[in-house]
Amino acid sequence: FKVAVLYTWASISDNSTRREVETRIGQCRQSAASSLLNMMCDCVVDVDSGLRCKSHFPKLAGMLMHGEGKSLDGALFTGLLPEGDDRAKLEEAVDKAQACGSGGDAPAPTMLTVSMKDSIGNRLK
Repeated sequence: FKVAVLYTWASISDNSTRREVETRIGQCRQSAASSLLNMMCDCVVDVDSGLRCKSHFPKLAGMLMHGEGKSLDGALFTGLLPEGDDRAKLEEAVDKAQACGSGGDAPAPTMLTVSMKDSIGNRLK
């Protein structure tokens, strides 16, 4: 498969076609990563560059006991963490990942353990 992809990539001369192939490859990678994470984790949350939830994540909302009326769509992920060391640890890890990825390469995956808070502010580990 890799050889076919590399060969196809090398033979593409049209920029719009190249961009479409890049987009499709990125979508396949994202899908594969999400599938793997869903098998290994209780909940997978997709955030944008501003650390806002890209959609509502029912599993996370349930884990944090938010009830059905509260959507996490657009919620600032750091707002789901207790103030203090855990927020700082997450922000530092994101800054480090963005710095590593600024050369055009994707940042290396990182594991980070932080506490979260439930709907009434109790700290969860």
